[in-house]
Amino acid sequence: MLMQIKLFAIPVADSGIAQQEMNDFLKAHKILEIEQQLTSNDNGSCWCFCVRYLDQAVKVVS
Repeated sequence: MLMQIKLFAIPVADSGIAQQEMNDFLKAHKILEIEQQLTSNDNGSCWCFCVRYLDQAVKVVS
């Protein structure tokens, strides 16, 4: 298993779609670490997440 990195940028005014995409990813992988930072520019503010995970998927039971 190798450590991988996935980046997410979720606008503060997100309708929930980007947040759901990140949540689905987190549920499906073995997460090692998450770093987060709130950033803003002329286009607005967003949460930026750096997710470190193992590339072997974890089976999720619903």
